Amino acid sequence: MDNNYSELTDSLSGVSDDSGNDSCGEFSKDIRNLIVTIMKSGCISYADNEEIYNLYLRNRRQVNSYLANINLRMVLDEAEGIAYLANYVREETDDEDSGEKGRDLYLISPRKLSAFDSVVLLLLREYYHSRVSEGETTVVLDLEHLEDMLVPFFNDYQSGSRKDRMKTNGALKRLESKHLIKIINSSEGDRIRIQPIIRTVISLEFLRKQLDAYRKFYKTHDVKAPDDEQEPEEL
Repeated sequence: MDNNYSELTDSLSGVSDDSGNDSCGEFSKDIRNLIVTIMKSGCISYADNEEIYNLYLRNRRQVNSYLANINLRMVLDEAEGIAYLANYVREETDDEDSGEKGRDLYLISPRKLSAFDSVVLLLLREYYHSRVSEGETTVVLDLEHLEDMLVPFFNDYQSGSRKDRMKTNGALKRLESKHLIKIINSSEGDRIRIQPIIRTVISLEFLRKQLDAYRKFYKTHDVKAPDDEQEPEEL
């Protein structure tokens, strides 16, 4: 994968618009590195890297044009200070050899989460909404608070226990790898900064519907917290 990105930086010499005219010219090294960063991470934010975010703002026409040529679309939310790659659907109608005629193909595959990770993500989204509604712009949650929030969902989950702390940390690291949160380590205890992009992943309508369904199901069926090794489910 890294070799592919290295080749990408070497090949970014410019893009053409729909008329075939070279609209961008030579990409500078900074812009090539910016495109690679976007394609590796899928998201950039002002909070995480002010320099990279501002570089994108100054050069977004060039960057967006290049990404559009490879069927990727960049979404910018200046109010939240984030920019991210959206799934870009491409209709295949001419490729008779592929056997995929008439189907929508996604360059970015939908991601799967385990049932436990799904509950963690939904609770983080709910907490983010509640704090933003109170006027907060940077939302940070104590790990202990999250553990307390998980207790009603799993009858064997114990807030503060070593076993369940490891399970929760595993879920958080997976969500951090998707750039939905940032784990802040400190001597006073770990904290979780919830990234604004989380609201683009889960709508309020879906959040309320899914959390209500989880609460009813887990209360009725006396569910235990699953092991990390269990197969993931679609969120």
